[in-house]
Amino acid sequence: MINLLKSLSEIMRGRAIGGPTVYLRQPHRRDWRSWVALRSRSHAFLKPWEPTWPKDALTRKAFLRRLRAHALQSHSDAGYAFFVFRRNDDALLGGITVSNVLIKRIAGNVDALMAMGLQMLIGSIPLILGAWAMEEPTAIQWSFTFIGALVGLSLFGSALVYWLWFSVLEKAPLNRANAFSFLIPIFGLTMGALFYGESMGWPQLIGITLTVLGVGLVTRRGTRSVAVDQ
Repeated sequence: MINLLKSLSEIMRGRAIGGPTVYLRQPHRRDWRSWVALRSRSHAFLKPWEPTWPKDALTRKAFLRRLRAHALQSHSDAGYAFFVFRRNDDALLGGITVSNVLIKRIAGNVDALMAMGLQMLIGSIPLILGAWAMEEPTAIQWSFTFIGALVGLSLFGSALVYWLWFSVLEKAPLNRANAFSFLIPIFGLTMGALFYGESMGWPQLIGITLTVLGVGLVTRRGTRSVAVDQ
C-alpha cells in the first residue's frame, strides 16, 4: 500500500511510473490526436457500454472537456484519471481511473440516507431546469407503465443503489469495494429486461456469470488477505 501511494504521488507530480512494458501518467493536451485515433479504433467495442456519442465526440474540443472534468475530480479528490502507454514506442493503449476517493473519505462521517437524498436533490435541479428549457412537458404520455418505470428506476435503479454503495464504502476497503462497480452493466441489463422488455441472450448470460465469479474471487481473496494480515 505504501508503494502504491508513492506511485500515485509521483504521477500527481507529473512523472510517469510503470514497468518494463507499460507506464502511466496523467493525460495532457498533446495526447488528443492519439486519444482520437484510439477511440476511433475502439468505437465498435465501446458502443454497447457507453452513452450515445455526441457529434463532436472525436474532436479536440471533446478531449479538452474530458481534461477539464478530470481536473475537477482531481482537485476535489474525487478521482484520478491516467493514460496507459506502451514503453517501447509511447503508443497510447487506454486509460484507467481511480474513483470514489472522496466518497470513501466521508463515508462513516455522513449518514448514508442523508448523502443519498442530497445527491438526488442536487442532481435533479439542473436536470429539471434543462428539461423545462429544452423539452415540452406536455409531450409526456402519463400511463401506469411510464409511472411504474419512473418509480422503479428512481427508487431501485438510483436511490437504493447509491445508498447500498455508500453503505459498502463505510465498511469495506476502497480497492475491494470498487470490484462491485463491475456489476453495474448487470444491473442495467436487468432493469432493461424488467421495465423495457429487453431480452438477454447467451452472450449476456455468460458475461454476467463471468463477472459475478470475478467479483466473488476478488472479494474472497481480499478477505483472506485481511485475515492473514491480522
